[in-house]
This record gives sequence, structure tokens and C-alpha cells, in this order.
Amino acid sequence: MRLPSAKKLHLVLSTRRIEALSDGVFAIVMTLLILSFNIIDPTSAELQQPLAERITSQWPAFLHFVESFVILAYFWVKHHQQFHFINKSDQRILWLNLAGLMFICMIPFSTTVMTDYGNDKIAALFFEGNMLAVGLIYHYEWIYATNKRRLVDKELDKSIIEFYKKINLLVPIISVVAIIVSIFYARLGTGLYFLLPAIPIFAFRRR
Repeated sequence: MRLPSAKKLHLVLSTRRIEALSDGVFAIVMTLLILSFNIIDPTSAELQQPLAERITSQWPAFLHFVESFVILAYFWVKHHQQFHFINKSDQRILWLNLAGLMFICMIPFSTTVMTDYGNDKIAALFFEGNMLAVGLIYHYEWIYATNKRRLVDKELDKSIIEFYKKINLLVPIISVVAIIVSIFYARLGTGLYFLLPAIPIFAFRRR
């Protein structure tokens, strides 16, 4: 029996399944973030403590919940933007997307670690390493898809390709800076991710 050539096995597929799976994963992961909060048991020994104090004592969990939700929202927006232009998929882009989703799924765990050990630099570095991995995968995904315009329209403006190539470096750059800062002050390093929504908006307004 004659086997098909490697060229024939390099299938070009649609992006519908990638987008459907990615949207589902993002929705689940965003929901799981709420589990970083400790449930206040009304029958516990802490019952004598005023409710307002018990709620406000969870401010680190709330802070990291908001931060991680903002990061996930940023990643979802980037994914949505990239696949607006990426109109075909192949084996490599499928596996790149799955690798990105694997690290996306880790975010609730790294958030919980950061919540429980907020002043520990190891917890901060683990959290920031998680974000760096996703950022690098998304950056390479765009480079691969647009190289020789293999998975985008041949007529796609080069300025669009270059703009998203640069803006996709935002998370890796912030992550590297956050890692350096976290060596000295963990909470300040992880707090740099709150810049994520503002910088792209500023960049788009200047275009």
C-alpha cells in the first residue's frame, strides 16, 4: 500500500474548532478563578469576628482574582483579534493553540498560589512564569501564521502584521520586568499586569 506524501498530510483546516474550544476553555477558567476565595463558614470559630472584617480580610484573594481576570480577558481579546485574521489552520497551529490553552488552564492554580503566598517570591515567579509562557506562545503563533502569509489572507496589510507582532510582545516584556521586580518585592512585580488593558488602548489610539 502506498503511503500519502508528507505534503498531502499537511492538512489545511478551518479555524472553527480552534475558536470553539478556546472560547469554552476561557469561559471555564474565568469561572474557576472565584475558587481562590476562602468560603466563610458561619459555624466556624471565627463567627465572633464581624462579617465585614472577615470579608475585608480576603482582600489579597480579591486583588489577585481581579488581576487574573484582567489577564485572562486580555489573552481572550488577543486570541479573538488574531483569529480574526487567521482564517486557516494546520497541525502546528493546532498544537500551538493547545499549548497556549494548557498554560491558560494553569492560571487559576498559579493565582491561588499567589493568593496564599503573596509575599513569597517563588509564588510570584511561578505566577509570572505562567503568564510569560502564554505570552510567548501567542507571539510565536502570530509569527508562524503570518510568515509567508501561510494562514492569513495574501492581501493582508503588512502594517497590520507588524503591529500585532509588536503588541504581542507586551505580555512577555511585562513578565520579564515583573520577574526581575519580584526578586526584590513580590507583590509589586505581579501588580504590573494591571497595565495590560491600558497599554493596548493607548497604542490603538495612536495608530
